[in-house]
Amino acid sequence: MGKPCISNAEGGPLDMFKDGDNHYGMLVPNYPEPAFGCIETFGDLNTGWENVRNPNISTAMAWMRKIYEDKVFYKEMSEKAINRSYDFTHQKVGEIFTKILC
Repeated sequence: MGKPCISNAEGGPLDMFKDGDNHYGMLVPNYPEPAFGCIETFGDLNTGWENVRNPNISTAMAWMRKIYEDKVFYKEMSEKAINRSYDFTHQKVGEIFTKILC
C-alpha cells in the first residue's frame, strides 16, 4: 500500500520490517510490564500475574513526527514498504510453507 510502517518490535514485525541491516519499517522497542489485578477469570486462563509487552510511546511518537516532518524519509520508507511487500506475495509465502512442510 506504500505507507511507512511503525510497529512494536516483537514477534512477526521483526521478520517483516528488518532483514539483516535493511530496515523496511520503524520498529518501536517495548518493555515488560506486569499484568496484574485480574482476579476473576476462567480456570484455564492466566490470572494476570504474567508480563505484557508495552511499546515505548516516546519512540512511537518520534517516528510519527519524523514521518510527518521529513518528506524525503517518508518517500524512502514508502518505497521500501512497497518493495518489501513483494517478498510476501501468495506465491512466495506458499513456497516458504512448502519448504517447511515438505
